[in-house]
Amino acid sequence: MNTDLSNLIWGLTFAFVFPIICYGTGMAWNKVFRAPATVNKVWTSFCLLLPIVGLGMMVQVGWESLRRLWLSSPYLLSIAALVFGMLAPAALIAAILRLWRTKPIHTPSGGKC
Repeated sequence: MNTDLSNLIWGLTFAFVFPIICYGTGMAWNKVFRAPATVNKVWTSFCLLLPIVGLGMMVQVGWESLRRLWLSSPYLLSIAALVFGMLAPAALIAAILRLWRTKPIHTPSGGKC
């Protein structure tokens, strides 16, 4: 059980921390090379989708560990599945939709301060 819980924590950490590192690296790269706003939106969308892909991979690869964890503590896994399997992906998808629905801010002076 301890090993299964440890694997679950490592999987969740990887699924959510790795995209943050990728996002920071990509935004720094885009700032150095002055990428247009569309490239930033695409990169942000990609990094917001990475946790969903990571969670899917974790479930696919660690199926046996999740089954053993379910048998030992179904309530813990139910809460984790609700939060990380339903609420977090829904929030990430909503953030992507909101990102693409926003319009760029236009200044009245033509972009000059």
